[in-house]
Amino acid sequence: MTTDLQVLTPFRRGAASTSQLNAFLQAKLNPPGHGKLETRVGDVTLREGDRVLQQRNDYTKEVFNGDLGTVAAVDGDGGVRVLFTSGPATAAKDAKEGEGEEAADEKLSREIRYSRYDLRDLIPAWALTVHKAQGSEYRAVVLCLASSHRPLLRRELVYTAVSRAKEVLIILAPKVGPGRYRLPRHPTHFEPSFRGLNCNL
Repeated sequence: MTTDLQVLTPFRRGAASTSQLNAFLQAKLNPPGHGKLETRVGDVTLREGDRVLQQRNDYTKEVFNGDLGTVAAVDGDGGVRVLFTSGPATAAKDAKEGEGEEAADEKLSREIRYSRYDLRDLIPAWALTVHKAQGSEYRAVVLCLASSHRPLLRRELVYTAVSRAKEVLIILAPKVGPGRYRLPRHPTHFEPSFRGLNCNL
């Protein structure tokens, strides 16, 4: 699993939402396979090889809200083991506490066991909401926008999404009528974020 690229979207439900995008990306990038085990959490299927995100601080497991991992194995009781090879939230916490990068890397490269009950702490992370990505950075970001998002988009939300990208930003948005999808853009807020990025709209 790599954190070099992250798909982002404003909303969890509806068109081009995390629920739609995660199902689509899982089917394309990590489809069911012979010998590949999976388990269900409500209406979500977690499969070996899936990208997942920890959504609350767990000081017992030493994993924190925003940590990204990969499902390494699904156990017979429906629990999973997750390999955390990157964790922006944990890395930030360790840096604040004065731990070196080497110690942080060693801590993050480990496997964590989740019982079936603990699976509520994990969400699929092929695609994340902009809100969930706050505080993290990725080499490349794909921001997915739908026509239904336009009335609810705010400049601050788009700015947050844009500023997650360190090198490459791709914005996927529909054409609307004779023109194009217009972002709520203000030069003062957006030009510093776009500067230096390989940006495609």
